Amino acid sequence: MVVVSETLARMFWPDTDPVGQTLAPFDESNDIIIGVASDAITAHLRERSAAALYRPLRSVEAATILVRTEAAPEALVPAIRDTLLPLDPRVRLDVTLVASGLQNELEEPRIMATLAGALAALALALAVIGIYGVTTFVTGQRTREIGLRLAVGASRADVMRLLLWDSLRPVAIGLAAGAGIALLASQLFAGILYGVGARDPLAFASAIGVLLLSAAAAVFIPARRAARVDPAFVLRQS
Repeated sequence: MVVVSETLARMFWPDTDPVGQTLAPFDESNDIIIGVASDAITAHLRERSAAALYRPLRSVEAATILVRTEAAPEALVPAIRDTLLPLDPRVRLDVTLVASGLQNELEEPRIMATLAGALAALALALAVIGIYGVTTFVTGQRTREIGLRLAVGASRADVMRLLLWDSLRPVAIGLAAGAGIALLASQLFAGILYGVGARDPLAFASAIGVLLLSAAAAVFIPARRAARVDPAFVLRQS
């Protein structure tokens, strides 16, 4: 006698009631299905399939018993020991709290997320420094052009908009290309994600927004400095 999960029932008996069916086509035991249990993730948080098969406990040597309590779990541990140990004193009894198991399960992803965040912050800082340096160099090369524009009547706001647009245009193109590549490669990392989809729109929008704002901040300072140049001084130097 066995119990199957809802996912397993849909996989092998999509159009019929699995109760009363046997596992003969899939398992040599020829066990009969006596019930269907709700889907549950029982091994790992990142487990992707809820297909499961439950058999009667035939040995207590490697059994796992899950106990749910309304009281503090730590207070129930002595009672569990007093109840189970008399059944077989030779059995080794290890008690683990679900909270501790969750902490252990999340430890590796938490470390990986911290390292990934640190590397991302470093990459963002290097990108901002690079954009700032390139923008400073380019605006420096366009000082005569800026002076001439100001001399013939362009406002400093007009010059600022021009410099910002010219500097942020390649950034926007790069962001669009990077977002497309990230969407294509996202499924490669789906297995290590928990609680968020590989193509989560909020995550993509947030990343693009942070990169765009960082680039705008890096461009703004040299563009503002270039827009405040004295056109008379520039023309005298020409």
